[in-house]
Amino acid sequence: MSTLRLVTIQNFKSILNQTLDLGRLNVFVGTNGSGKSNLLEALGMLSMAMGGTIDYQGMEHRGMRLSTPEVFRSAFRDGKRVDTFNLACHWDNLHYLTEIHACDQSSEEEAWRFKYESLNFGNSRHTLVEREHLTGSLKELLKTPLFKANQGMVPLAVLLGKFSFQADKCVTALKKYAIYSPSTPILRGVSPDPSKRGPLGLYGGSLAPALASWGQKQSINSLFNLLEWAEDIDISLPDPILQSAHLHTGRFVLTFQDRFMSKDMKHLYAYDVSEGALYILFILTLLLHPETPPILALDNVDSALNPGMIRNLIFKMGEIIHSQPERQVFLTSHNPATLDGLDLFNPEQRLFIVKRDKTTGATLFDRVQPPEGMTREEWADQHGAMRLSEIWLSGALGGITPPEGF
Repeated sequence: MSTLRLVTIQNFKSILNQTLDLGRLNVFVGTNGSGKSNLLEALGMLSMAMGGTIDYQGMEHRGMRLSTPEVFRSAFRDGKRVDTFNLACHWDNLHYLTEIHACDQSSEEEAWRFKYESLNFGNSRHTLVEREHLTGSLKELLKTPLFKANQGMVPLAVLLGKFSFQADKCVTALKKYAIYSPSTPILRGVSPDPSKRGPLGLYGGSLAPALASWGQKQSINSLFNLLEWAEDIDISLPDPILQSAHLHTGRFVLTFQDRFMSKDMKHLYAYDVSEGALYILFILTLLLHPETPPILALDNVDSALNPGMIRNLIFKMGEIIHSQPERQVFLTSHNPATLDGLDLFNPEQRLFIVKRDKTTGATLFDRVQPPEGMTREEWADQHGAMRLSEIWLSGALGGITPPEGF
């Protein structure tokens, strides 16, 4: 029940009205500016709504852009603009809907207000709580001066015991959601991570101390065969022989062993190692660390990785997620090879092509999946044994900028 199955987004940035049927590994590809990151931020808004407060501190904590309320509302040229956006999320037996008023910039406290909320449970959609038709103790709480329009009702519903254990798990998982965007200077330890969020930092600034405190280095090393040159990784104190006095890193540094180098120069610190190795280490640690949020997003997962590496990494991520029943991941990518690591015959691995409507400009999400009943062999025959990346590059799936002149 803890897997988020459906998300509906209306009037949010470039997303006018879309419903997505989700798996546990969800990959979104499309042209620059098509709206991939807007989806990740819509999930961030849902996460904050579950926590009862939408504010800039919550956005920063989740890795969202700190835009004004005006920017979050759709503003298409040929449509009537409204001052709210609607978000809904559905698990197997829990359904949440909210309408957020987002247009007052005079004060942060009034910038985001809950206009409507409802929580339903079970196939019969039995109403747990609804903001406009509340009864009993929850209604009395909402009437108090302490409760304001910018406060969501989900935390109160949990406090009053309206949720079952499983429903509470769903809410808690989404409340912890974050968007991760690892950065090369931060992973190298030479730039600070502004997020300060555990366990790794949203941009990679706490990777070394997280590995040092976790004590499960072997779990990472067993998967680090993605890099043929990397023999081992470790965490150590900086050694002046290997780290220049011009660098000022944290207390711990990541140490990589290169199996092709001589024994007296076999170690490299994060500052000198390949940036691709740092990205892979960050992503693997993020998925395996026990303190990582159950539901998370990785924006531009293909950064710094060559096509073969991103394909192998996506395949490995699919294996890890399969072994973690509570894990759900959202990825955006521009690298066609990302698609080749996916298994579209696995219902929990899903690919979405993201594009803009040619008339309205609104973001569209098209799920790519083999027709029902089709085998892998028939799928391959239908596309002339082309890889999924080649099919996408051909333009057959959309969501890619055609060559100039077409």
